[in-house]
Amino acid sequence: MKELSNYRSLNEMVEDTMNILDEDFQVPENLTDKIMSSRPQIKQARVRKLNFAIYAQIAAVLTAGVFLGVVLGRNANTSMLSSKESKKHQSLIE
Repeated sequence: MKELSNYRSLNEMVEDTMNILDEDFQVPENLTDKIMSSRPQIKQARVRKLNFAIYAQIAAVLTAGVFLGVVLGRNANTSMLSSKESKKHQSLIE
């Protein structure tokens, strides 16, 4: 029996709450201004965006530099260097 009275009282509370929510009420016009002015101002942190275009350009320049170095290294006239080295070694031997 006690459980039944608990359910009835809970049901009455829910009905009262729903009745209150169904009522129309007037909000003062300047209520939002008052609320907003009473809040402390929050400063937004500046968000730093990554610019991937700059990183892509740097990567392209580095890749082109390495590629150019490899190509020039393969096509270099090493016979001139080796002949100078061999003359240097011969002069040291003599």
